Amino acid sequence: MNPQTTKRLIAVAVFVLLLFVGDRGLSALLSRAEIASGFRYSRMYRGGNDFDVLILGNSRSIHSMHAPTISEKTGKRAFHLGFNGLPMVMSGVWLADYLEHNDPPETVLLEVSSLGTESVDAVRKFSFYQASSSLLAPLLKESSAEDYWATRVSHLYRHNGDAVVRCLYFLGRSDQARAFPSSQVGSEAMLRSPLGADYSGFVIREGDNLPALKRVVQLCRENGIELRLMLAPLSPQAIDTPEVRDAFLERVADETGQPVLDFSEAVTDLSAFRDRVHMNKKGLELFADVLISRGILPASGS
Repeated sequence: MNPQTTKRLIAVAVFVLLLFVGDRGLSALLSRAEIASGFRYSRMYRGGNDFDVLILGNSRSIHSMHAPTISEKTGKRAFHLGFNGLPMVMSGVWLADYLEHNDPPETVLLEVSSLGTESVDAVRKFSFYQASSSLLAPLLKESSAEDYWATRVSHLYRHNGDAVVRCLYFLGRSDQARAFPSSQVGSEAMLRSPLGADYSGFVIREGDNLPALKRVVQLCRENGIELRLMLAPLSPQAIDTPEVRDAFLERVADETGQPVLDFSEAVTDLSAFRDRVHMNKKGLELFADVLISRGILPASGS
């Protein structure tokens, strides 16, 4: 081997080494910042939490059950682990990981429309928590082997997603207060338009979602947690196929052995909805009152 070739090989080796060290070093710095954040999952993985009410689900859950409002009205410490577009399989991961790092809550509130959500994108966006969870890496490998191996080769790749931006945005502050303002109200025509028979919130997508829900039920039973499965409020007159909704709820109850509380028509004030499936702050207040009046949650001081 001539000297020039040797120099080139050494240069390539040094370059690869610098890439490796830089990748691991920058990833470690990002991980430290992420786990220190006030973002809900960072708080969960730091551990030491002792909440009374834990809320799970997708955006329907976020914009129906508001942790600060529930805490204020009930005197119970509530914490939301839901996220936009979250499939049920991720709720199963979050509950298992929450129980591993924190004391079990008294009650888990789980909105079930996430049974119709696909899992690939959601699993990928939270891959930066792999170092804190033994469940995320196998789930990512199963849902997207290409992304799994990319995160093995490059640890920086784990931080590639909007959830990382959200996490860093909440450095030094909590993310639990987020809600649509009461002034954000959808048009009456839109709010009264039917969802249709193919609405994803009345579907159980084949795959890991249903087994994940059964795992949530099992974890709650094993840890003495009261589990409340529910369907959150929808805009009045949006449900044009009640038979589809009823069949969906019946199947969920049959598969889990757990009753599902139907609150889809519990809030009738159009001004409480930002769109047909998400409520604004006014709706969050009204629904918290519904949960208290129906005995799902206690009134403050009771």
